[in-house]
Amino acid sequence: MKKLFLVAITILVAFAFSSCDKEPKTRTELITQSKGWIISQATCSPDYQLNNDEWCNTDLLNGGFFFDCEKDDIYYFNADYSFVRNFGKDKCTGESGKDENMGRWAFQENEQWVQFYMTAYYDNDNAEYYKLRGIIKKLDDTTLRLEVPIDETSEIAKAKGLRGDKHPYKGTFYLVFTVK
Repeated sequence: MKKLFLVAITILVAFAFSSCDKEPKTRTELITQSKGWIISQATCSPDYQLNNDEWCNTDLLNGGFFFDCEKDDIYYFNADYSFVRNFGKDKCTGESGKDENMGRWAFQENEQWVQFYMTAYYDNDNAEYYKLRGIIKKLDDTTLRLEVPIDETSEIAKAKGLRGDKHPYKGTFYLVFTVK
């Protein structure tokens, strides 16, 4: 009887410990993980016309939208809501090698969207931001997938001179970041 009781207690204890799952990570914990993120895929719809009148079609990463020296850049979503870019090993001409403060980020709408306030496209002393907002399609330990609507045809975009008035774009960017 004693052996049966000990076996039953052992089984209950083993079951209790095996059913204790770790709390799932919050979206903030996932996006702010310390390894940083690299853009592994960047596409758009419809095609995107570059300022030099060339088309990069729908492949932003390999079609001329990103320079080769930008493809290894590491992006950090910090817990203080700063958004920082490390230039990686392949530096573009004129890059100092120091991390660049790209601006700020914030979750919106029950953490289903992420808003970027990008100072990097302006003088960092300027209080004005270029805002990008993307819906989070996937966020886990290894992948961040965003769908970012872009409207450079709006009066605000024209007033700020985004890409000039040469080729204003209206469409969607699809960005996939993977953990470094």
